[in-house]
Amino acid sequence: MSVFVYLTRKYLSIPTPGGTASGRERLVDIIIKSSIPKLREKLLEALQAVLPIAAIVLVLCFSIAPVSPSILLCFLLGAAMIIVGIMFFTLGAEMSMTPMGERVGSMLTRSQNLFLIIGVGCLQLMLDEGKDKDWFASGYIVILGVLTVVGLVLLVAWELTEEHPVVDLSLFRHRNFTVGTICISLGFLFYFAGVVMMPMMLQTRLGYTSMWAGLSLAPIGIFPVFLSPLIGRFAQRIDMRVIVTMSFLVFSAAFYLRTLFSPDVDFAFVLWPQVVQGIGVALFFMPLTSIIISGLDAKDIANASSLSNCTRVLAGSIGSSLATTMWERQEALHHVRLTESINPFNPAAQHGLNQLTQMGLSPEQAKVWVANEITRQGFLLGFNELFWLASIAFIGLAGLVWLSTPINKKIR
Repeated sequence: MSVFVYLTRKYLSIPTPGGTASGRERLVDIIIKSSIPKLREKLLEALQAVLPIAAIVLVLCFSIAPVSPSILLCFLLGAAMIIVGIMFFTLGAEMSMTPMGERVGSMLTRSQNLFLIIGVGCLQLMLDEGKDKDWFASGYIVILGVLTVVGLVLLVAWELTEEHPVVDLSLFRHRNFTVGTICISLGFLFYFAGVVMMPMMLQTRLGYTSMWAGLSLAPIGIFPVFLSPLIGRFAQRIDMRVIVTMSFLVFSAAFYLRTLFSPDVDFAFVLWPQVVQGIGVALFFMPLTSIIISGLDAKDIANASSLSNCTRVLAGSIGSSLATTMWERQEALHHVRLTESINPFNPAAQHGLNQLTQMGLSPEQAKVWVANEITRQGFLLGFNELFWLASIAFIGLAGLVWLSTPINKKIR
């Protein structure tokens, strides 16, 4: 650490020992000396957080997910820079936050937060990049998946033994919190998947412009404007489980209506399922949040809200990634099956191609048109199947919510 002391003195223009020192210089000298033990402590914390994961990545790079030497070198340099960065960041965070409260400052700089950052960060990166890189066929995605699992496992192991955990996993011992968090996370997963797929379907496969796609999807906000105040006003008189059940059944009905889409679907048929789904949205968030925090002590409500919101957002990310990937794979499946009947030995296929050529297309243009139409209808079939699956899942969630207890009954 002598280099650190020398550079600090040089930067602040502080005389080296043996010279004269003013009161300000002596104060800075005391600060430097008091920081050295903390710097060593933060270096050890950074090494404990980064080295195990770096070792796992190196094992993967030399076994099941080989990478080029240049990428490996970049990774090692990046790991070293991360260790140095974490060391100084955690030192600065503790020094700046400690005056605001010893507990806050120390909690922000513990290794558990590094595990949380690594686990959740790699998960989000894997979800964002997975579809473009063919998921686990890519060594990059495999490494991100391993880092996610390792980071989250270490986080859980650390949190379960921590006196003041950042992520209070003990909340899951409450039945209402567990059931409510599962319901709101899975419900949001399917809901957000639909939010992602609808504009993609309208604009890429049904020829809608961005304006008309927005107009067809906007009515989802009509009913929440009117129903949300009423739900808040009469919430004490109604069992929240009844409201949530109604929400899931409405979602199921709206998603089922989307399974009936065809290539010639009109604007009204796109719009009305959105209107119906708006009722489900109005009955979804507030009642489930009430179930989640019911039966908890006042000191646990903030942690419960944060944890349930975190799992809900993560579920939404997972839903959007899975939906787009499954949609493309279902299209590939249907494309193969539909193409099987387009051959010279099928009179119906040949008759259709002849009609296209009579309309002015060349034989090659007719085949291209048929191929594009098969792709479009393959996506449409995959779209209908995924919404049918989500519709069934919402019916299951409507039953799951009844595993919770009435809000007015405090459960441990």
